[in-house]
Amino acid sequence: MRIFLTSYFSQHPPFPISSVIILAIFIGASCTQLPDFPKEDSSLLDGFQVQDGFEISLVVAEPLIVDPVDMEIDENGRLFVVEMPGYPLDLSKKGRIKELRDTDNDGLPDQSILFADSLVLPTGIMRWKKGFIVTDTPDVLYLEDTNGDGKADRREVLLTGFALSNPQHNMNNPEFGLDNWIYLANEGYFTTIDYKDLLGDEGSAIRFPQHPEAPQLPQNGGDRNVRFRPDQLQLEMCSGSTQFGQAFDAWGHHFETSNFHPLWHEVIAARYLERNPSLLAVEAVQYLPDAAVNEVFPRSQSPEHQLLTDVGVITSGCGINWYTGGLFPTAFEEVLFLCEPVHNLVQANKISAVGPTFRSHRLEEGREFLSSTDNWFRPANTYIGPDGALYVIDYHRKIIEHPEWMSDEVNESGQLYDGTDKGRIYRIVPKGSAGIDWLNKLALGNKSKADLVPYLSHQNSWWRKTAQKLLVFGEEAANDPIDAIKALIKESEGAGRVHGLWTLEGLDELDSEMLALAMKDPMPGVRENALQLAEHHLDDIPELIPAMLKMQDDPDPRVRFQLLCTLGFVEGKAAQQVRETLLLKDLDNDWTHLAALSAIPGQEKDQYKWAMAQFKGKEDSGGIRFVKNLAALIGRKGINNEISFVIDEVLGMDKSHEAFKVATLEGLAQGIGNSDQQAALPEASLDQLLGLSLDEVAGLRQPALRMLKQLGLPANKGRLTAATNSALQLIQQTETSITRQADAIKLLTLINPAQHLALFKNSLQPNTPSLVQLAAIKGMESLQGLDNTRFLLALWSQLTPEVRGGAIESFRDYPDRMHLFLDEVEAGRIAAQGIGPKQIFEILKNDDKTVRRRATKLLETSNGDRAAVLKDYQETLNGEGLWEKGKVVFEAQCAKCHQLGGEGGYPLGPDLAGIRNRTEASILHDILIPNAAIADGYDVWTVVTTNEETFSGIIASETPSVMTFRFLDTPDKVVSRTTIKSLTSAPVSLMTTGLEQQISKAEMIDLLAYLKNKRDHVE
Repeated sequence: MRIFLTSYFSQHPPFPISSVIILAIFIGASCTQLPDFPKEDSSLLDGFQVQDGFEISLVVAEPLIVDPVDMEIDENGRLFVVEMPGYPLDLSKKGRIKELRDTDNDGLPDQSILFADSLVLPTGIMRWKKGFIVTDTPDVLYLEDTNGDGKADRREVLLTGFALSNPQHNMNNPEFGLDNWIYLANEGYFTTIDYKDLLGDEGSAIRFPQHPEAPQLPQNGGDRNVRFRPDQLQLEMCSGSTQFGQAFDAWGHHFETSNFHPLWHEVIAARYLERNPSLLAVEAVQYLPDAAVNEVFPRSQSPEHQLLTDVGVITSGCGINWYTGGLFPTAFEEVLFLCEPVHNLVQANKISAVGPTFRSHRLEEGREFLSSTDNWFRPANTYIGPDGALYVIDYHRKIIEHPEWMSDEVNESGQLYDGTDKGRIYRIVPKGSAGIDWLNKLALGNKSKADLVPYLSHQNSWWRKTAQKLLVFGEEAANDPIDAIKALIKESEGAGRVHGLWTLEGLDELDSEMLALAMKDPMPGVRENALQLAEHHLDDIPELIPAMLKMQDDPDPRVRFQLLCTLGFVEGKAAQQVRETLLLKDLDNDWTHLAALSAIPGQEKDQYKWAMAQFKGKEDSGGIRFVKNLAALIGRKGINNEISFVIDEVLGMDKSHEAFKVATLEGLAQGIGNSDQQAALPEASLDQLLGLSLDEVAGLRQPALRMLKQLGLPANKGRLTAATNSALQLIQQTETSITRQADAIKLLTLINPAQHLALFKNSLQPNTPSLVQLAAIKGMESLQGLDNTRFLLALWSQLTPEVRGGAIESFRDYPDRMHLFLDEVEAGRIAAQGIGPKQIFEILKNDDKTVRRRATKLLETSNGDRAAVLKDYQETLNGEGLWEKGKVVFEAQCAKCHQLGGEGGYPLGPDLAGIRNRTEASILHDILIPNAAIADGYDVWTVVTTNEETFSGIIASETPSVMTFRFLDTPDKVVSRTTIKSLTSAPVSLMTTGLEQQISKAEMIDLLAYLKNKRDHVE
């Protein structure tokens, strides 16, 4: 990789929170009344532009609130706001929750009550029972005012164990789900380098500390979202993760966000993946945006972008909210709002259905739903109120970056805390809407349960969710609401029915009649939820299963997908046949494959027989992909007779079934390589793999070689001798393809590398293809001693860059070999400038401290003083480059790791179209000093597996069971979490220093013109 531009705001906190100072008037105060609160100060709205047809108004501002990050309105219209003054570094428990009251009856708050204080870094609040659930890492708290004085006097830790790391990655935003579970937004522990002593906690097991007998989750919840039911001590890990904020649509579909990757849909729930733990589920979430680069159109004037902030693209996406308020025009029923605090705006995204998932596209081209010229407008979160309005929570700061990725000058200047005494909440409604009429005026909490039932079908989700919570978790009442809820389900439309159904489920009153009606409902979302509800009653309502089986021809793809997921819990031939029918109906969709394969374990062998009958001899890509995934599942299970059966079937097929055979073996190899249940195949199966390793078809040879390396060779010496002779003949035949020669050398390495050392050495000739040379080097690596290292170093001048990379990689795990190599670098016989970026990275990340320290000194010296290099290249900022010439430089030096607008290169690093709005100076800085910051999601991890395999890469994707790593010059590596022995991230960028040795100043001018898209200078 020649260029690895980092993006500061890929690391930027997803919500604007930055303060350690707070006005003393609020500390410890129980009540503050501020008659001079600027309710009519129209200047606070200056600079705002909202989409046509809407209007914005101020609800509350400083000094009544400061540092707001979340809000909640309870059933009586009481408004509570979470304040987080401690971000980014102050852990002295300055976090607060305030209740805001309206004492002059004008609809706007003018008084604050300190409900709770002494919180560390509070990130969210949700009304529950008589109190509130509050997220304050490492804990999930329950706070309640039991004596009516307005202040929480009951404080209980419901859950604990979440990682207290870089605050923008902490657990946050509790949300009440349609299914009566409470969902917690959570993301993986993020390595904090400069502040590790303060924020280096990686979390522990997630648990109910008051109930040690209750279920627990792995460390930090497996770096996933978490859902729980505190009343029933239920606790589960979700399949997706989110940074700050999460959202649900009216039907319970779960949406997530993460900085510059703004919108995701959790397609398949963890409960489906977990029932078949051998399933290699590479993805569980779908990325929604249909554009390669998520552009934004800010109106900020002279914005304060620190260090490496991306300009002009989403970089701090947070605070998402699917609009379900019922007040906006009907077009907004499929809109997901997204806060973008760096660019001082809120974006509206139109969501459209695609199979079992969704895609998103910005609602308006060229402008945002809400934007401001005020650089301090920092929308952190959004909330749908009881009036259907969209409330925007503005943290309101000058600088919102975390000091981890900012310059020392800014961190030490004091500017980091400018605006610590500010914070606002705005209200957006269609023009002509009524003002606020709910503050302290709702009194839902005083209604009987029967009177609450009609609100389950309210057009506004706030009323529906509030009524559901009160009905399910409220105190027992004399009047029985069950009949009223059933009547509502029969008479209401749309979302009211699913709220009614889940309310009955929460009350343990759901029956077969209601489920039967729901399964036939005209609304697909109701049918989806009916299937999810049926999962709870498969044993006690036996007539459900025949009713579900009849839904196999449902016209909606999401209903069919949910049926496939639900039927995975149902045993029997009839259910299996319907699963197969559903799979064939939506065969081109990989999510369908995943749902089908997640079904009841133990049926894989029969599924493979069925797949042979369906797909053998066919070139249908969907069928072939399914076969590969199925074979991987069989391989990972590690059951000897199943693996042997599949190998026998492959050998029994003729050449017309090549695609099927290749897919099967590739899947088997992948699964066996990720199995913690090591198979011990019979001699006959190993012998069959040995024969396949010499096959003329590369797609059969290569997975067979991987399996032999993993499982071992057959014991028959005569068979091994015959295989050795065949491999030697192939190598000597000039008509043998290059890949087949290389694979033959790999086989010799497995059988007896010492016997073929002379062959390996003779293969290292300039006229020998590099693929063969690389295989020979791997053969030499397996032998003890330093003689082979000296031999390779003596040949260094004649090795091509690709072969040199293979040689360095072969030294990596042997300190004595690495020191011999570094001797050559130190003596000047090997030029450091000729070492590839992947190799430099691995050398600098070497596990041996002596190697690492020596290499760092040598390679940093060879790259010179970075500040001096940057200064020397400043003159390139004054040139007018040529776009076409810059394109040539990009393709030669950058495309190995980067794409531009989704095209061109390899997606190892960030898409560089996202940097075109940044200054040339900022881009040049990233190119020449790449380690100044590492883009979020592009830090490189080193993995050691339980079978002692070591490799590095970025995390391309992850699910509860699988991580996928991506690195230079290698295919993506899918790794089961159960086979990971250690996983560590590097504090250095994959893009190495010294790029100026590859790009002249003239070329740099052209490259900057290309990256900035200056087409007007085309030659």
